[in-house]
Amino acid sequence: MDKVKSIVADVIKELSHSKVLNIPPPDENISSHHGDSSDFESPSTTKKAKTKHPKKGTSSKKVKTKRSLKEAPQIQRPSKQQKVDVAEEEESNITLGRLNYRCNPSYLTRAIVKLSDAQKTWVSENGFKDILGINMYGLPTQIGYYVVDNFDDDTLTLKTRCGNIQITEELVKEMYGVPSGKFKITEVNVVDAGDETTRLWRAQYESRIVRLNDVVTMLETSRVVDRQFILNFLVLVASVLGKCTKGGGANQKILHMLTEDVDVNQLNWCSYFMECLKDSKKLWRRDDAKEYYAGPATLLVVRNIFLKLSLY
Repeated sequence: MDKVKSIVADVIKELSHSKVLNIPPPDENISSHHGDSSDFESPSTTKKAKTKHPKKGTSSKKVKTKRSLKEAPQIQRPSKQQKVDVAEEEESNITLGRLNYRCNPSYLTRAIVKLSDAQKTWVSENGFKDILGINMYGLPTQIGYYVVDNFDDDTLTLKTRCGNIQITEELVKEMYGVPSGKFKITEVNVVDAGDETTRLWRAQYESRIVRLNDVVTMLETSRVVDRQFILNFLVLVASVLGKCTKGGGANQKILHMLTEDVDVNQLNWCSYFMECLKDSKKLWRRDDAKEYYAGPATLLVVRNIFLKLSLY
């Protein structure tokens, strides 16, 4: 456990050094509430070491001031690797913002904790067992901005100072554990209200515009494995791990794929999430502070953190 704490502390310290996280390095003497100026002693109130001055009529020989080890300034010299990191960051001239994101993993977490045993069994038997282990209630917004900004949608590469990460179907499979079947998931440009599956799914809701929170609420109140549950669960997975609308609406563009006789385990969810990465990055306006990113930020953020941990 001490080793794990040490690794996490080192990761936070390294991220803090790189300015990806705007938090101070771990220190037992620093209060747990961040950003409060009262946590640190003001220079004006710091006690100065008393210097003994020679009395009149005595030698003018200088008297050395005795300073305890506690009072002596602690100078921590940067390592060679830290110097390289600083140089690389200065050269890259990265401007970090905060990512406004719609595909919040908390939606999945809220739904998963409310699933009945029968519903969990269906999820496991149909290739989504690893999804049951998701327990995230948000994403760090600065790291989110960093990874989305440094994702190349042409080469499907996440470029970081620690190295480049090629986003592949195998990597998505490793991260999410979702099915990578032989049938491609396609989207429709305009949702067909006459489509049987779409009509059945929309009948649960009062409005045609169904938000992610509406889907979660429906799942939280469901206890059986019926057609509505299956559609709601798959729509939520596609919306949170793939993409939703910029207004926070659920992803209805794949509903035509979820016919009653379809084997969802034979659909390639991994390649679909990769397509979502490309599409959402192309639509993202990085310089607009009010812009919302509606793609799979969770995949990029978690993969970046795993890369950091692998270096320790």
